[in-house]
Amino acid sequence: MKNPPKIEVQNIVASVDLKTDLDLVELASLLEEAEYDPDSFPALIVKLKEPKVSFLVFRNGKINCTGAKSVKMAEMGVRELTRRLNSLGIKIKARPQVVVTNVVATVDLGVTLNLDELALNVENVEYEPEQFPGLVYKPYGSNISVLVFGTGKLVLAGMKQASDAEEILNGLIEKLGDLGMM
Repeated sequence: MKNPPKIEVQNIVASVDLKTDLDLVELASLLEEAEYDPDSFPALIVKLKEPKVSFLVFRNGKINCTGAKSVKMAEMGVRELTRRLNSLGIKIKARPQVVVTNVVATVDLGVTLNLDELALNVENVEYEPEQFPGLVYKPYGSNISVLVFGTGKLVLAGMKQASDAEEILNGLIEKLGDLGMM
């Protein structure tokens, strides 16, 4: 393959621990972008417009950030949220450390794939077309899952950093090449 397919990060999921107890009812009334319905979900939902990221804020100060396209974007979102909390008089006890928990990326191989043939010839796959239109490939020794679709589009999830996608993608392309699919 001359030009390797482009890996596009779609979502970075990160966690942060503010090590500060938070009053979610009060925050819901003070933060314009906040939604809180404790009867349906125990976290405050905050959706920032800039950067465009969302947060699940828990009473114990733990926060999940989703929607970022890069680690830098997640960090910018956390800084903005903590700035807003500080402006409301909430003292953050520790400088928040952003920990990436999941990276989701997509790839278009630019070829049509025969998933039936792939399921028969590659190990560590799950394929039940009646249940789901894609094949799930889980490389040995990895927590990463690759959803493979007949259109040649892939979704890679479970990575801790975007660079993990390259190694997994190269291994899969090699397997596809060995099967004459690339």
